[in-house]
Amino acid sequence: MVLNGEYKLAKYGQWDGYREGVGADILKFLRDEFNREKFIKGLQQLKPVTDAEYKALWNACGADPNSDMVTMDVSAKFQKAHPELSRDPSGGEVLRIIQAGKAKYSNPNISFAADSLFCEWAYVVDLDKNTFEIYEGFNETPLDPSERFAGVPLEKESGRKREYYQVRLLKSYSLRRLPTVKTMLRVPSFSSRRQRAKKQAEKNNLVAA
Repeated sequence: MVLNGEYKLAKYGQWDGYREGVGADILKFLRDEFNREKFIKGLQQLKPVTDAEYKALWNACGADPNSDMVTMDVSAKFQKAHPELSRDPSGGEVLRIIQAGKAKYSNPNISFAADSLFCEWAYVVDLDKNTFEIYEGFNETPLDPSERFAGVPLEKESGRKREYYQVRLLKSYSLRRLPTVKTMLRVPSFSSRRQRAKKQAEKNNLVAA
């Protein structure tokens, strides 16, 4: 979430990050439920948390301060108390919580966008540009400097060639002219384009032989 030139919220989602899941849910919220005034009000009340504060919130829900593991009960308590920080609610669900004014904290760290091996999809709602942006992972080529996440530092790799870079912009839509979910899903992914190009190259080689 971007507002006034700043990332106000960066949310990791554990489930259904692909376009048919989280992407479609975000789009449905923006098309059918989004109230700009209420949403911005909810976004502005979020307090960024430091790593220490984040850990303290977990401890308050019963987490062992000397362990990185938590029980299911503790996880459920944390999700109920701070859904905006939990990894389970994602997509439109988190946006609904913000718009309802029920979110308290945020973690605006966007470093995960640099790891496109594990960050398979990313979505940005930029309230300055009035855009909804879709980013795809498994990116094996360096980004153009004009890309949003080009400046996010890549993790250092020693002794081997870098395989993956930051997530790459697939499509950007104006919040005033949002597509249907069906139209959004028609946009070919980079991976499907690579697969088609590979098959065409193999077909060309077969014909040439």
